[in-house]
Order: sequence, then structure tokens, then C-alpha cells
Amino acid sequence: MMNEIKLIQGAINSTHIGEIYENDKSNNTGAQILFTGKVRPDIINGKIVSSIEFTAYEPMVEEQFKILVEGIKRKFDVFSITLLHSLGNVPANDLCMAVFVSSEHREVTYRASKVLVEKIKSDLPIWGKEIFETGEHQWKVNKM
Repeated sequence: MMNEIKLIQGAINSTHIGEIYENDKSNNTGAQILFTGKVRPDIINGKIVSSIEFTAYEPMVEEQFKILVEGIKRKFDVFSITLLHSLGNVPANDLCMAVFVSSEHREVTYRASKVLVEKIKSDLPIWGKEIFETGEHQWKVNKM
């Protein structure tokens, strides 16, 4: 019954993802959900996003994550929650976020992971600066 947050320099890779599964040791786990988010090469005002540079207020991210996990566990019967989020520069098409939730049954896991992802995007002090192929940049606005 592990709850963990890891802020990783650069893109998230398959080794990071594998470690999440290895750490889920609950004997009663019947369902596991892994949501991954990646940097899209969006076209904004005619300019292509080539990467996103992520920054965070790390002590507050960790504190807010603990509060978020407590709320999710009060609302849903989940065993394990893990968040991996990138810091620094992540190129387009690479993973920048992974959210893992496990529980006894799939329906609870689906609902908890959806709520968790939306809360992470809205509540955690992690910011992304979209870097365009032109070298210009702008702060990312999260959309639901």
C-alpha cells in the first residue's frame, strides 16, 4: 500500500514505469490503472511545440500530493497511488506524467484515477513552459 511521488529530470521512460508495477505489493490488488501523459507537438498560432520545460515548487508539490492522496483514499477504496512527473525539458512525443492507481476492483480504480489526474493538473504547483520550434515560448494553460 504505497503512495509515492517522484519528480524526474527529463522524460519518463519504460524503466520508470516498470518500477511502479514492481512496487505494488498488495495481495488484494485486482485492478491496476496506469495513465500516462505525453508532450503533444501542438500547433499554437502557427508555431509547433517542440518541447515543454517543467518547473515545480517541490516542497509544496509533495505536501499537496499527500493531501490529494488522503482525499482520494477517503473517497475511494484504493491500495496504492504513484505519481511520476517530469521536471526540466521534455521533447514532444515523450512522456511527462504517469499516474498509477491500484485497488481490489476495476470500477473503483477507473474512477479514482480520473479524479486523481484532474486534481494533479489543477492543484499541484507544477508549471510547463511550451517551447516552440522557433525558440519562442509561452506558459502552458492546462485544459480539461
